[in-house]
Amino acid sequence: GWKICPGDFAQGPEMFSVVGGPCTVDSSGCVMSPNYPQTYGPNQDCAIQVFNPDNKSLTVESFATEMNYDVLWVNGRMFAGTTSPHGLVPTEAIQWSSDQDTEDRGWKICPGPVGQQVAEIQSVDEGDNEEAYDYDYGYGPDALSPDSGAGPAGTAPPQDDLSASKDVGVSTGNFFFKVALASIAVCLAGVLCLRYRRQRKENRNEFGTPYGRSYALDNL
Repeated sequence: GWKICPGDFAQGPEMFSVVGGPCTVDSSGCVMSPNYPQTYGPNQDCAIQVFNPDNKSLTVESFATEMNYDVLWVNGRMFAGTTSPHGLVPTEAIQWSSDQDTEDRGWKICPGPVGQQVAEIQSVDEGDNEEAYDYDYGYGPDALSPDSGAGPAGTAPPQDDLSASKDVGVSTGNFFFKVALASIAVCLAGVLCLRYRRQRKENRNEFGTPYGRSYALDNL
């Protein structure tokens, strides 16, 4: 059978515990990417449970991953490249995922002071990299949901219908406006050509009308 006893929590349970994947927790209670401080491997995934009743923030000692593809999820936000969750108070499990190529040094995150240490956490968005994901999955204006698979790669949601309709309307209007101008120019050129040929047949040397206006204005 089995025997179960109360655990010894004189120092309190660790803030981080790896429940899946090759990430590790050192003796200081810091959680690290696989093989840290050496480069992590391809196609690695980690699930890190967070026990944080005191609302401690994260102290990021090192953070370097492949932008957009090797990502760390904290509170539903995607962090990659050199953009880290330093100062953020974690409220849910942390997830890590790397793709099949271009590894980097990885990251080391330790328990920090109580309370959020920054006014606003900056996640990966278009301002960081022109290829960065910037779709909103309900986790914030610059966040991706882990369920979408962005580090696992996910699919982009549709654009806002109203904005898309406006863009299409403006493009269509510009197109027809240019076509109309081109048609008018062709018509005027044809008129001038016909009048000039008629002039030559009549052996008239002057280029004008009895009213002193050009052929184009006369025909208009």
